[in-house]
Amino acid sequence: MTEQIGAALRLLYPDGRAVTPDSATDDFSLKSLCEDNVYSLTLTPRRAGLALAAVEYDIPLPHVLTDVPEELYIYDDSAHTNDFTSVVPYVGNETRTVYNLAVYKNLRTRKVFLCGLLTAHRFLAMFNLHDGLVTLRFDLEERELHAGEAYLLERFMIAEGTDNENVLLEAYGDAVAACNGARPDKPLPVGWCSWSCYYGNVNEEKIRRAADGQATYTRAGESNLIQIDDGWQRCGSFCGKWVPDDTKFPSGLEATGQYVRDRGMTFGLWLAPWLLDDKSDYYGELKHLAREEATLGEHYHPFELGDPRYLAHLSATFREMTERYGARYFKLDFLAAAIRFFNGRGDFIRFRDGFRVEVLRGALQTIRDAVGPDAFLLLCGAPTLIGAGITDGSRTSADIIWGRNKNNPSYWEIMKNCLTTVTRRYFYHRRVYINDPD
Repeated sequence: MTEQIGAALRLLYPDGRAVTPDSATDDFSLKSLCEDNVYSLTLTPRRAGLALAAVEYDIPLPHVLTDVPEELYIYDDSAHTNDFTSVVPYVGNETRTVYNLAVYKNLRTRKVFLCGLLTAHRFLAMFNLHDGLVTLRFDLEERELHAGEAYLLERFMIAEGTDNENVLLEAYGDAVAACNGARPDKPLPVGWCSWSCYYGNVNEEKIRRAADGQATYTRAGESNLIQIDDGWQRCGSFCGKWVPDDTKFPSGLEATGQYVRDRGMTFGLWLAPWLLDDKSDYYGELKHLAREEATLGEHYHPFELGDPRYLAHLSATFREMTERYGARYFKLDFLAAAIRFFNGRGDFIRFRDGFRVEVLRGALQTIRDAVGPDAFLLLCGAPTLIGAGITDGSRTSADIIWGRNKNNPSYWEIMKNCLTTVTRRYFYHRRVYINDPD
């Protein structure tokens, strides 16, 4: 196994050199393992002062898969929780980047080939698809590596089958769960979210009316959640400091939460905790914790997520949400914009205090530690695997309503794409996450 992996592996140095591990034995040792189609690679620097831009591993496609290329199709699970998935012909799409999971299927030969990442613990990883080849790339960000430290790269799965791709997809879901210790066994959240009804135009009276409606028109225990989406807070969607808008909730958010709980339901809140709007009233107070770059539009800046001062602020925020307002369900939104530029650049943040995925997951663990194990955490707008083993649920498609913009797809087109994506991602449900189809 080690020889097989080593021959297909490249270490990419910051100066542009690309060498095999056999040619870099003075710099690194490599350990590789494979069990039940699950692969792991561990790289250990032998001396100080070493850095790598990336590690790449070439995976050839089986010949039986590509024998009739016009009958070959690729399933791309996409990068984020709210993205649409896609199935495209292999011909014309041989070259593409897949951030999570790719499945090839030849309709003529019935052969199926799966390659998927199983963890997102420390390093950004992706599959670069080529003609007849898949290259798995681990981004090491040119950071100096500590001599003697074992760097476990993200684990991945390679599997082949015939006819039934669902067998491989379910095995993949089981492997993701096992590698992350995921146990999504909480009761299924069923109830009401304010976004599709009111967007940000929420207030105390509307939330109370929704709670009364759920309590009146559903059978006992059938509805268990009232979740307020964006709009309950002051200073916009990316305020940085989460203070209820008392003009909308004159009795206080505490009273609204109690009103929901008195009707036997969980009180939930939406937050986008990792971005700061430079037009927020709290920007002057918090800008020392944020980065200069904007990742979403021109004004929305990610926080420096590994900064202990920011993590203390994040922890205090979520402790207040639980202890003061009684929220036990949290929709965590726009998480991917803390790591990736969505304003045309297309590249990724390089954090000050650690590898980007490691920092992102650490911030998510800070939220979990603050709210405790019994609260329900929902990923939204996030890298798909980032919350595995930490969060309870995950969105599995886009919003079903995109607002009144003539440039948006029709409602019917959105619904078709949402339904298709939710169906394709069935294998995550009750394995990795509780799926939330919006």
